[in-house]
Amino acid sequence: MVTKYISFSTKASEQVATTPILDSIVARWFRKNCNEIGPLWLNWNSADSYRRYTSCMAEWAEELGIEPEQIEQLIFKQG
Repeated sequence: MVTKYISFSTKASEQVATTPILDSIVARWFRKNCNEIGPLWLNWNSADSYRRYTSCMAEWAEELGIEPEQIEQLIFKQG
């Protein structure tokens, strides 16, 4: 998945924040819990889905005072 590559690449950089991974587990969690975000598509033409997802994660992280990666880990645990 492209978003996994982007996440691992940004994690290796000290110049940018690590971006979250959008995969089927996350998309399913959002479908069940965040209808207002809209569907998150997992295909090569899904840049808008990934933008909506990363924006949401950044907003939640800022509100909670944690990193988006930590929110992502909570979502993976709930799967």
